Amino acid sequence: MNSTLWRITLLRIVALVIGVVLIYNLFQIQVIDGEKWANVADNNRFRHLIELAPRGRIYSADGLELAASIPTYVVALADEQNKDRQEQTITKLAEFLQIEPEEIRAKLKKHRRKFEPAVIATNVDFDTVLQLEEYQHLMPSLVIQVVPQRYYP
Repeated sequence: MNSTLWRITLLRIVALVIGVVLIYNLFQIQVIDGEKWANVADNNRFRHLIELAPRGRIYSADGLELAASIPTYVVALADEQNKDRQEQTITKLAEFLQIEPEEIRAKLKKHRRKFEPAVIATNVDFDTVLQLEEYQHLMPSLVIQVVPQRYYP
């Protein structure tokens, strides 16, 4: 009988310790580190992009091509929550595109749709796109889209 009482007491102590540890961890995640995890959650969103399909080629009756679609590159910036990182991205992007940072800031300020990226440059050459993709880890809000453009030879 004494042995059973001792085992029940030990089991209660173990359950109490586990409960205290779980409650402490929950308190730490929710209250102490809550702001950090809220920022992580805010930055962990899906990015909705509209991808335009290329239009078909048009030929004349004698087989000459009248219209075609050629791929062009558009550089855009998605909404950045971290303002320090946004300034770093604007500065770096201005270097690559050889435009003034103020021009990028003006385009971002004029952009109103929160969940769509703000177009910064259109018809960007392929070499610049390759350089931007190489350094995209430094500019997480950078979006490079391939947009079909109608071409009439």
